Amino acid sequence: MADSYVLYTASGSTDTYNITFGYLAPENVEVLLDGVSTPFTFPSLSQIQITSGNPSLGAIVNIKRITPRDAREIVWQNAANLTADDLNTADLQVLYIMQEAFDGGDDTLKIGAEGVFDAESKRIQNIAEPIDDADAVTKGYLGSFPGSNLAEAVAAKDAAEDAQEAAELAETNATAVLSSAMLKSNNLNDVVDKPDARTNLNVYSKGEVYSKSEVYTKSEVDLKRIVGEVVTVLALTAPAGTLELDGAMLPRASFVDLYAHLTTAGLIVSEGGKDVWEFGDGDGSTTFSLGNFSTLFPRYWDSGSGRSLGSFEDDALKSHNHSLNVYNSSGGEAKAGSGVSGYEGLASTGYFGDTETRPKNIALLACIIY
Repeated sequence: MADSYVLYTASGSTDTYNITFGYLAPENVEVLLDGVSTPFTFPSLSQIQITSGNPSLGAIVNIKRITPRDAREIVWQNAANLTADDLNTADLQVLYIMQEAFDGGDDTLKIGAEGVFDAESKRIQNIAEPIDDADAVTKGYLGSFPGSNLAEAVAAKDAAEDAQEAAELAETNATAVLSSAMLKSNNLNDVVDKPDARTNLNVYSKGEVYSKSEVYTKSEVDLKRIVGEVVTVLALTAPAGTLELDGAMLPRASFVDLYAHLTTAGLIVSEGGKDVWEFGDGDGSTTFSLGNFSTLFPRYWDSGSGRSLGSFEDDALKSHNHSLNVYNSSGGEAKAGSGVSGYEGLASTGYFGDTETRPKNIALLACIIY
């Protein structure tokens, strides 16, 4: 253990350190931070405080004593009074100088038992470049020669250290991933925020959809979908699975079921002679046309009526008559019509009504299921 200095490895959390040795005066104490002299103060006689604040973690703090040796602290004179303080100060100056000399000697490179210098497992710095063959050389000097074994060894060592750092980083990342990864055996039960996960995946929860017993099978859906059924909807466009009955020309390949149904029902007529409400055979091979049902009222078919399915019937009024009284010039009553005694001529009620005969109605869009 040294008698004239003390070394500390900084923790990064304090700037105050204890002085473990004696000294004659404060100016005999020096503080080195990583080998560089640094300003400090004395909070007490046995402590120093570094002015710049807490040294960084791992920094070496060296508090050392440097006792003056170029002059005596006490100069003796004839007939002077000898005091204990003066005697102690003179003795301590000699003692401190000796301790500093021995501490300095302990820190020097010594010759060991085998007669060679022993650095005691410490590094040697600031070696000059060699001149003679027997001169010591530094690691950097040897490594500066391309192709040297040392240069290759240094490069290999550096690569190995880089690889070790990369492996440690990969292990850390893998551990983090494993700690947050979901286990297959948990069947997504370990999802932390299930509502957000469903939103991100654009799926519904079990409680938001119908159960198996609440939905139709494909065959049940097909039974409820009747190709060729004419439906009326309160909409501006035809719903999915239907076509507006507007006389459009369609490709047979895209509406196979509908074309087959119309053909089987005998509703396809020649395109050239069709009326607007009829279904045509298009170009005769690849297309067909829809009927235009706009402005028409449906009338449900009676197989015994003599009419064919899908046939058109023009507007008409059922046969009826009206009674009309007219008067002759003498004031007597006479029946209407020519050839009657006292006939005065034809009588008319005049025109009254709209441009067509119709019931009250609501405008709906006629569509057909395909």
